[in-house]
Amino acid sequence: MMNINRNLVAFGCVAAIAIAQATFWERSISGYLGEGDSKEFEFALTRGDYKVDLTGGNTRGDLDCFVYNADGDLIGSDDLDDNNPIVDFRAASTGTYTVQVMNYGVSQSYRGNIRSTGVTAPQSFMRTMEGYLVESESDEFTLSLSNGTYRVDLTGRNSRGDLDCFVYNSRGDLVGSDELEDNNPIVEFRVSSSQSYTIKVFNYGAAQAYSGSIRRL
Repeated sequence: MMNINRNLVAFGCVAAIAIAQATFWERSISGYLGEGDSKEFEFALTRGDYKVDLTGGNTRGDLDCFVYNADGDLIGSDDLDDNNPIVDFRAASTGTYTVQVMNYGVSQSYRGNIRSTGVTAPQSFMRTMEGYLVESESDEFTLSLSNGTYRVDLTGRNSRGDLDCFVYNSRGDLVGSDELEDNNPIVEFRVSSSQSYTIKVFNYGAAQAYSGSIRRL
């Protein structure tokens, strides 16, 4: 049976889990657009104030920018006739926000960033994980995590089960595992830079349901 990839969801938004950020947070935005083309970028943001600042690479370009919340509502924009859109907006709640870049002028590259200008203090983080696996089947959970130490704690529901757990960073490097012959894998690992992590749960014993969580320590 093929692996089941479950992307954990924050507030019903399919993308990445919003994690409380440090006092200052920044991500780069760049690309190339033909005339009339657009590009969308999704970011998991905590409640707070943010700024998008972009610059086109062609003096005859006309770059615009629009920001939408998880409900698709426009919450900020810059559609002036220039090539340096700047959008200040407030994330009213933790969730996934979309930055849309549109090019109304000649084809051009562009670059810039989105950064925090006033984010709420870091918060605790915990997400539940559960599923059902037959013998030799596996599940995957993909999460976006910020700096910190995390603990995965899972429990299988069948006394004849053998549940194992492996954690990989965005490059596919193994950063933590528990493959003991038991049904309660526990993995602690350190996140040194914000990125996506994959948790793989393997069942080497009898078919069973399992549940547990990942939390920041």
